[in-house]
Amino acid sequence: MNQKGNQIVKIAFFQLVCPGYKRSMFEGLQKLPGVDLTLFVGDKTPPGCPPSESLDTVSHVLIQNIIAILFGFTFVWQRISEKFLVKNYDLVLLPEGVLYLSNYYIMLKCWLNKVPFGLYTHGFNYQRRNTYISKLLERLRSFVHRRCDVLIVYSEEGANHLNKINKVSFDKIFIAHNTLDLNAILKRSEKFSEDDLLQCRETMGVAPSDVLLMYVGRISAEKKPEWVIQAVEYIRGQGLSVHAVFIGDGPSYTALKEYVSTFSIDVRSSIHILGRFPMEDVDLYLKSADISVMPGMTGLAIVHSFALGKPYVTVKSPYHSPEICYLHHRENGLMTDNNLSAFCDAVLFLVKNPLKRKAMGKCAYQYAISELSMKNQLNAFEQAFNCIRNRTQCNL
Repeated sequence: MNQKGNQIVKIAFFQLVCPGYKRSMFEGLQKLPGVDLTLFVGDKTPPGCPPSESLDTVSHVLIQNIIAILFGFTFVWQRISEKFLVKNYDLVLLPEGVLYLSNYYIMLKCWLNKVPFGLYTHGFNYQRRNTYISKLLERLRSFVHRRCDVLIVYSEEGANHLNKINKVSFDKIFIAHNTLDLNAILKRSEKFSEDDLLQCRETMGVAPSDVLLMYVGRISAEKKPEWVIQAVEYIRGQGLSVHAVFIGDGPSYTALKEYVSTFSIDVRSSIHILGRFPMEDVDLYLKSADISVMPGMTGLAIVHSFALGKPYVTVKSPYHSPEICYLHHRENGLMTDNNLSAFCDAVLFLVKNPLKRKAMGKCAYQYAISELSMKNQLNAFEQAFNCIRNRTQCNL
């Protein structure tokens, strides 16, 4: 029975997976005063989702993900009937996804039992296609959004889309910027001495006077990692000493290494493909770099880069993740036209202008501290929970 008299709000929070970067958020949510949050996490990773990592510090219930791929679409059903009793909760939060079929079953149960429900969502489908089927799915998404009691979104752009396009009232929308545990990143990076940074560069043959580009993320076709190598060739061809380091793995990892082998020895010796590292180890490389680059789809790498004071260079693309809204062109990074020439010229501009580069890095850091803190993210969730608590009390 819900402890409404003691102002405890009980939350059921469903996730398909829980990657490591989300762990700190759920730790924080479970520590919020007056909140009793149960996290339900799927046991299998659907295609395109980051894998779950250790949840030893987060109380959770493991549930079965039943995954089916049909005509290129991924359908997911989370088997919850034995582990989830809707009447035990004051709010049920679900993951965004019009093809997550169990969402509709849970929403129906919530509606029948008069339990509020909502989504933790991007608010705006950045990966939508301009096809008839995609448009139908977006109409379904809009229909679902209008029936939610709360919508917790990653960005202001997502909130505005929900309000203006999907006709959701702003009083149901809460903005929780998608972020990393900045405090942990800053605490780790504060321990790095200048010697640590120089030694990191020296292990790759990067001199203090060289400009080091950093690509961190999946090595996959939609991110166009080969453009970084071509940018290095272009810039070194103008007599400027620039290197690039890649941290990450993915389906194009082997192909990228083979692609590097087709370049001259001068370019090959300037490319360092290191594979996947734990986030804690990425900090040192990113801190020692000068510019963070991503010539394709952008995600949380922008948050990590900003936290360590690195300007971010990417391209215009309809397939970015919501975090792209954190980039302010010519302030904390650059967003170029989606072609190789424009991308190379943008990187060259920052290579040739160290003062501008450092100023953008400083702005990136300040933006991360002021807008992307875990505290701000948790505050937005707490506001949503308080909204439900207040409504529940009014109905007593």
